Amino acid sequence: MKIPRYSSRLKVPIGFLIVLLTFLIRVWESFSSAGLSSERIDWLKEIQYQLNASFQCEYSISVGKTRKFATSTSGGLILIDREFLKIADKDRLFFALAHEYAHAYLQHDLRIFDPILQGKEGKPNGHSQTLVETRRRCEKEADGIAARKAKQLGFDINNSLD
Repeated sequence: MKIPRYSSRLKVPIGFLIVLLTFLIRVWESFSSAGLSSERIDWLKEIQYQLNASFQCEYSISVGKTRKFATSTSGGLILIDREFLKIADKDRLFFALAHEYAHAYLQHDLRIFDPILQGKEGKPNGHSQTLVETRRRCEKEADGIAARKAKQLGFDINNSLD
């Protein structure tokens, strides 16, 4: 039996079709919720809905790989780490996302890095604070807002603050 070199209808090499199919499967896996339970996806959607309503915004949450639990931009893009999402309980997930929503809402990334871009490193916003001090203040501010949002929406964050 002779193996065809081309597909009969498309006149495309079989090897090309196999490579294309493999590529498409990998792309699908990277954008799908592979490895995440439907319960986790539901939690994520529910928390996103609650936080968007609470902050009166329409931020987007994506699942990917980060060096932290989650990260955000002032443009309202939140990236949550896939491995964290797999293991976190609902309360801890809420706190991490609320913390990142606070960073995005308050545009902390711009507040931290804008002075550097303007050549005022070491004195952000005209104050005598260093970059490290400014980041620490922004983290505390985001933690406080996340804790208040958790309390307002009925989440227990006592274990999340460890």
